[in-house]
Amino acid sequence: MFNHSKNLIVTGGTFNQMQVTMAKDPFERLQEATSPSVFHDSGDRRDPPKCYPNTRCLDPDTMNALVLWFHDPAGAGKSAIAQSIAKAFAAEGGLLASYFFSRFDPTRNHPRFLVPTIAYQVSLHFPDVRNLVEDAIRADPLLMQPIIESGYFDNPANKRLLIIDGLDECEDRDGQVDILRSISTALQQHRLPLIFLIASRPEHDITNAFSSINLHNISTRLPLDNIYSSSADIEIFLRGKFADIKSNHPFKTRIPSEWPPDIILEFLLEKSSGQFVYAATVMRFVASIRHLPTTRLEIALGLWPSPGGRNIPFAELDALYRHVLNSSEDVDALLQVLALAILWTPDVEVVEAVLSLDPGEVETLLCDALSVVYIQKRGTPPVHASELIQTYHASLRDFVFDKSRSQALYIDAPARHAQFLQNALQYLKSHRPWKVLLKMTSHLHQALPTAEISQTVANASIEQLIQSGIEFIPIFLSAIRHSQFPNAEEIYNTHSQAFHRSLKQRLKVYYCGACAPVAHGISHFHAHNGCMKIQELNGR
Repeated sequence: MFNHSKNLIVTGGTFNQMQVTMAKDPFERLQEATSPSVFHDSGDRRDPPKCYPNTRCLDPDTMNALVLWFHDPAGAGKSAIAQSIAKAFAAEGGLLASYFFSRFDPTRNHPRFLVPTIAYQVSLHFPDVRNLVEDAIRADPLLMQPIIESGYFDNPANKRLLIIDGLDECEDRDGQVDILRSISTALQQHRLPLIFLIASRPEHDITNAFSSINLHNISTRLPLDNIYSSSADIEIFLRGKFADIKSNHPFKTRIPSEWPPDIILEFLLEKSSGQFVYAATVMRFVASIRHLPTTRLEIALGLWPSPGGRNIPFAELDALYRHVLNSSEDVDALLQVLALAILWTPDVEVVEAVLSLDPGEVETLLCDALSVVYIQKRGTPPVHASELIQTYHASLRDFVFDKSRSQALYIDAPARHAQFLQNALQYLKSHRPWKVLLKMTSHLHQALPTAEISQTVANASIEQLIQSGIEFIPIFLSAIRHSQFPNAEEIYNTHSQAFHRSLKQRLKVYYCGACAPVAHGISHFHAHNGCMKIQELNGR
């Protein structure tokens, strides 16, 4: 008896079973090392993203490099563009292979299947190449040289586009770089006439790899905000989706003809911040056939609470933010930076001062979150006049300040204000940066009025603050007076008197003996409409 894996030999009426492992068919071995779920048309990719009609129109002139790198922040629509391009090129006979990474799918969130899957797709298209692949696998299962040596690429009409989407979703960061390095080597050493289209977020490791000399010389960077009119495309998408709901929804008869008003469209467009993920998430929530669209839109806008905590409108968006922020090596430090940048100031210099960070440390902390936040550098390189921390998505702020959505990533604004105020006062004991003092005073009234922070403000040295900038002391005093501290008036009076004494003493030194009466008059000040004014009571 014989089957694929065993020989049974009958000898003298005694059955001896001998295990003889036969070599698998090379193509079968290749199939086993392949992940079909990564194909652009795989049934495992349920409802893959695709471009809405008449949006994301690509200029053919951009397809003129060996490696095209589509990059933009999370939720910009990169996968939808890659999917639409793959579908279009497949229909026209130009797609050689595709590979769509996904961090949520264990079969396509690592680099192990990439090479065999591409080889498998090429083999399916062309029997001649398949035979060469089989021969190579017999000799060395890791060797994929036959694709290079087949002569297939000598015909310029043959398929040559390979699409790799979501490279940043490959969980192995070293693997991401290895993939790019291998592509660069294959193109430059073997001079393959292929075009690679790679879509990813501009993560730190990937950006550095594309900045290397080898890849830089053969690649073109295509930031989506530069080649597409995102806001115009999102408006087309929103209007089209709302029109579709009004025409086809089961409850369409209950939808007003003028719904939604233009002001709502403008709000959604602004909230999208040029990123499709917000608009797509809202419309998917609103379009639910089991609910009234008008009510769902109001829930999404925050005008109505979600019944019983169910039907969370931004579950997909929240999962995206949680993944990006939790990818940081130091999540707590990242949230500190993010909170200070949003609540106080985006100025990197002030953030590093208040958080006692070394110069350049903010940039390293943001490395793993560059798909939702970035540093805007103003001025002329290499010396920038200022560096500002910016967020790509306006909706990120809604996320981090809503505990029901962000959970462990929640930013408690009053508590953070109090913490930053303490940090700033501590910092000002030994430094004199006006920026820090100005930001501290302008946000003091928003701090959580704990006993600890109240005592810290009460113990602040007016003399030290004067050293930082005397013109800011009236602002500081006004902020104390309008704070939520139970003893705000007491602290205000104490510091006001200390300021009066210090100013009087300084003026006495400045104006010698005979001018002392003038100094006394100049030092008298009063509060008016919350703004401290120095008043000359004695004429010069």
